Amino acid sequence: MRIWTFALLMGVMLAGSAGLAQPISQAELKALIESEGSNVAPESRTVVTVEECIIQIDVYRPYQAAPDDLWSSFRADIQGITMPVADAETGDRFRYTEDIGGAEPPIAFLFFQMQPPFLARHEQPLYRNPEPPFTPSPREGALEYVYQERTDFFVIQYDQANPRKSRRFTTALMQYRREFCLVLS
Repeated sequence: MRIWTFALLMGVMLAGSAGLAQPISQAELKALIESEGSNVAPESRTVVTVEECIIQIDVYRPYQAAPDDLWSSFRADIQGITMPVADAETGDRFRYTEDIGGAEPPIAFLFFQMQPPFLARHEQPLYRNPEPPFTPSPREGALEYVYQERTDFFVIQYDQANPRKSRRFTTALMQYRREFCLVLS
């Protein structure tokens, strides 16, 4: 009886440490990734969408007269994404900081790496002066866009009162990858 109780307690503790209730459906995980990855702050607006095993992260920032200009768009196959531990103390897959030079509100840096042979497509406006080589984007609009294939990228979540939102996003994304995107042989 004691062994069974200990095993049950350990299972509850492990499920709780992941930050997500178990079990969770694919639709619930997708919704969690989209809500916790999306972010609105005075500096920018981030929108995360998931379609099957493709994630798209669009970052909008003000530019000239446009209050909501597409600054960066990342599109990647979730199967190829890894999120390395960025904070050795907490084990988090992001870096949270409450103070950068005393002037910033708390922010979180979310780091993504692509495993070979996968690459992430990074699209951005030409006015940002990206380093060549790049390919003209088929995106239509007033601005000209280009894209590059990347092996890694990062996204910033601004105005984070605490790290819970970033933790829920990274945990849900890695769980979604494991349960719905990895090909098992």
